[in-house]
Amino acid sequence: MENRVKMLVRGALLLSLAVIVQQLRLILPLPTLITTLLIGTVVNAALVLAARFTGLFTAVAMCLALPIIAFLQGQLPLVFLIPIVFIGNFILVILCNKWWVKPVFLIAPIAKTSAMYLGAVMLFNIFAVNTPMAKFILIAMSWPQLLTAFFGILLARFLEKRLSL
Repeated sequence: MENRVKMLVRGALLLSLAVIVQQLRLILPLPTLITTLLIGTVVNAALVLAARFTGLFTAVAMCLALPIIAFLQGQLPLVFLIPIVFIGNFILVILCNKWWVKPVFLIAPIAKTSAMYLGAVMLFNIFAVNTPMAKFILIAMSWPQLLTAFFGILLARFLEKRLSL
């Protein structure tokens, strides 16, 4: 029982950290690209650490909670993007949970980015969305996701060695 409580507390702390970091966009006076890279890296690191140290259930719950919270905070502009972000985060979490070897640095970010980009393209085609916002979202679902997932895994590896989890 004590171990389950410990894992739940870890998950709650990582989720809290990710939610707070997502909110920093509103107060950091930095260009959008820089805040995206910083915040995305920390959020992805929190997801990876959750996958490694809280159990798969908690990590998957974070995968779902974070895009919902981002939408409620106004950072995810369309509600139908919530499942797309969830799927991308889910892929990252599953790969990092089950396969913690060096190729995960490349495979997990590529898989996450591919799922998010292709999912957004499919949804925009289904709903016939062809606006400047759609083009901006597609860019946001492409290479920034690749970079933030890669750097998030690196940060998680760095922190994993220093934390007594």
